[in-house]
This record gives sequence, C-alpha cells and structure tokens, in this order.
Amino acid sequence: MTNPNYKPFTVLALYPDNGQIHCTHVWARDGLHAFTQAAHAVAPEEGDYCDLDFVAALPGHRHEDADVFFPGEGVVDGETVLAQPEVFGAFSPEAPAVD
Repeated sequence: MTNPNYKPFTVLALYPDNGQIHCTHVWARDGLHAFTQAAHAVAPEEGDYCDLDFVAALPGHRHEDADVFFPGEGVVDGETVLAQPEVFGAFSPEAPAVD
C-alpha cells in the first residue's frame, strides 16, 4: 500500500549517452524526494547504476500525448522546431506565444 503522506509525481529525465527522454511515475513526499524515488525505480538493487540526468518532477502522474508532450524521443533544439513548422504546428504571427 502507498504511504498516505506520499503524492504522485512524474519525473522527467534524459539518458546522457543518447539524449532519449525518460518519464517515470513515482509516489513521493515532495518534488525532491520524487527524484530519489525515480532513481530507485531505475536502479532498484543496491549497487545498480542510475544513468539518468534528471530534469523535472511534476505533481501528478502525467501521461505522454495527453498531459505532457515531448518533441520526439530526445531533446530538439529551437532551430529545428522553427525550421519544421509542419511537424511542430505552424503558428499565426497574430497569435500570442504565451498566455
């Protein structure tokens, strides 16, 4: 059973060797504890190696293509996004970029 003091988090990380995005759902006391929980999820046995670079812990269990959207399997630079409006959704110059 889950500890009643724990809350759901989604931890985002990258594999440094290939830049692939990794998303892990965990239960933790707070956002910083979520990183520890995610590291243990990836490397459950003592002495296991956790080869992730952590980026963020978001409250709740976020689901890809519903609650959180990734630009691909790995990070994508801004120049690539701007050069591929057909992939990343061309925007109207009149529309505000930020709410």
